[in-house]
Amino acid sequence: KMDAQGHVYPGLLGGTAFADPDGNCEQDSTEPALNGTVLSFTNGSEVFHAVVAADHYMVGLGNGPYAVDATPVSPYWEFSACDPSSVALPASGDTLVSFGFTPLVSAPYITMDGWAQNRLCMPSTYTLHYCNNGTANFTGAVQVSIGNEATVDSASVPWQNNANGTVTF
Repeated sequence: KMDAQGHVYPGLLGGTAFADPDGNCEQDSTEPALNGTVLSFTNGSEVFHAVVAADHYMVGLGNGPYAVDATPVSPYWEFSACDPSSVALPASGDTLVSFGFTPLVSAPYITMDGWAQNRLCMPSTYTLHYCNNGTANFTGAVQVSIGNEATVDSASVPWQNNANGTVTF
């Protein structure tokens, strides 16, 4: 098993990171993966990172013990009490380890990212993606400041242009 830099590892470590509000460290059917969580595995001076994407992570590692750390998708999550603080990989073969995260508070945590496709003297396309990475449902509206020079003419969700250069979705 080889990584993008050509390093060969005898095994893979994989699994998921998931919302675990009941703290039992078993992913139930109603507990979603926490995509975007960064898991770090440290063995001596070597540190390997894996990002949970499409509901799973996978990283090539050598055998031996690895300390585990994580950066959850928002500061509202922490490792479940029953999660391991280290994992040991055998000399060869693959290992599956999943990590549950319990909520610290009950609140939404909205993140946004956007990008633009600008063309000089032509209509431009701006894309905005927002996501709730919190521990509770978000039932409010998202308000974005776009200035008075731009207008929204279409969106995948209902919107309202406001007089102060903002748009509410």
